Amino acid sequence: MATHRSNFAALKIALILTLCAADNPYLCPANQYYSPGTKEPCLPCPTGTANATACLATDTCPMSRCAPKCKYNQYYLPPGDPDPPFPGAQPGCQYCPEGQVRDSACSSSAGCALKTCEMCPPGQYTPHNYFDCGGGGLPPCKCTLCPAGRYWVSASNGLPWRFGADDDFSPHTAFMYGIVMCPACPVGKYSATPGSLTCEACPAGKVSVRSSSSCSDACGANQYFNNASDAKAPCLPCPTGHYQRQRSNRLQ
Repeated sequence: MATHRSNFAALKIALILTLCAADNPYLCPANQYYSPGTKEPCLPCPTGTANATACLATDTCPMSRCAPKCKYNQYYLPPGDPDPPFPGAQPGCQYCPEGQVRDSACSSSAGCALKTCEMCPPGQYTPHNYFDCGGGGLPPCKCTLCPAGRYWVSASNGLPWRFGADDDFSPHTAFMYGIVMCPACPVGKYSATPGSLTCEACPAGKVSVRSSSSCSDACGANQYFNNASDAKAPCLPCPTGHYQRQRSNRLQ
């Protein structure tokens, strides 16, 4: 009984293909592949893949003929990939990971592989969801130097993003999945050059706020050092009832 049902299904598909062939000599049109045993014998290529030509026979129309086709700075994530870039990632074109970039489009399995996304050199990063680059008059997809006042860490060693501490890097170009590749120099340190790998300590008698590209003189009389995380000026007037007799970085 099962054999008769199988034969009937095969005959049904053959009949559909025969009727379609009366108007169209191809088995499946471009951007489709042949899927035996399904309600519709020709199915659309999976998301992120394409094929520019029609096929003439079942043996030339498998799903593998649908090659990846991704935009600049993207790679192709195949169905069932054991190592997705983030939980719940769907198969198809994904942006190159943080700290990686590719300044070209791709149209093949090898050309769209994750390894085609090149690592940025030390001191540089890529913006979050870098989609506004490459082709069509857009600027090239490339790595960017960490700004002065910050220092570089690799994506694998990226620091957790902290609201209120790192949210002044506007727009949020260094953040992806909670990782910061260009964290701010802490209070008392600075980086004067874009792409710095470390922050330098201020010389004796100098002070700096977070994310500083230089150090300032110690606070004068009746001023105190403002080490708040959102401080923009290192020295503030002493509040009522307090004083500072000499240059210092403490409040008395």
